[in-house]
Amino acid sequence: MNLNWLTMDNEIFWGTLLIIFSWIMGSLAWVVFVSLMRKNKNTRYLYLLLLLGAAGITLKNVFNYSAIIGWIVGFVYFIIPLSDFILKHARKRKLNEF
Repeated sequence: MNLNWLTMDNEIFWGTLLIIFSWIMGSLAWVVFVSLMRKNKNTRYLYLLLLLGAAGITLKNVFNYSAIIGWIVGFVYFIIPLSDFILKHARKRKLNEF
């Protein structure tokens, strides 16, 4: 019995884990930023600076690993705030209609 289809290349495995991890951590960081943004206006700029610094370091490390996975992680970091921005404005428009 040949089990080659069950094995996975290490590069693919670690790349997939990097993408999943970046999606989860990016989402959690954005949720914390949005909650801080609503509560304390002074703290949000400090946290945003820390968030951008951590994202930059992560992207640098991921690009050193693989350029393709680096672009995917960069896209994930771009799409999370963009989707939140679009959803907020859609809710505002929906509330203003009534």
